[in-house]
Amino acid sequence: MRNFRRLTAVTYRWETTGTAAIGLIAQEVFKVEPKLTSRDENNEAQSVKYDSVTLVLVNAVKEQQAQIETLVSRLKTVESELSALKKRKSVKPTALRMKSSIRRR
Repeated sequence: MRNFRRLTAVTYRWETTGTAAIGLIAQEVFKVEPKLTSRDENNEAQSVKYDSVTLVLVNAVKEQQAQIETLVSRLKTVESELSALKKRKSVKPTALRMKSSIRRR
């Protein structure tokens, strides 16, 4: 669920009890994924299904972890190739001198 980046946790107080809480705004969640909200009789987002949000986030974290592992592997390959190129570069001038001296004769 890549659109989760559009969501922002907010602090609020319950109107009925005045108790402070942290959560998501149901209308914003509805725009990202309607299935993660409960709707009222007018089909408007009324509350967030946090148990479902948690399950979707678990899958999103797994997906991100797989991407991270792929990128780390690719980075190691690039670093290895760069290191090999740097080693070749440090050897190359000697080889060029040898070639150029052969050409002069």
